[in-house]
Amino acid sequence: MEPSTDFVALATALGTAFYAALCLDFLAIDELGLSLQLVWRGAVSAALLVGVFIAIEFLSGKLSKDR
Repeated sequence: MEPSTDFVALATALGTAFYAALCLDFLAIDELGLSLQLVWRGAVSAALLVGVFIAIEFLSGKLSKDR
């Protein structure tokens, strides 16, 4: 039996993440007075860092299964 993808849970997670990102954007720009460029650089840096960790996790799992 194949595991099925729960689309409701996926949509809920993505919607919640999007709402949290909008709230943090408002807080950083309007309330704290940070510039849009500074917020953008921080967001891109965090996304790259998370992507690198996910890639390391994925590739380390693939390499250990080959052995």
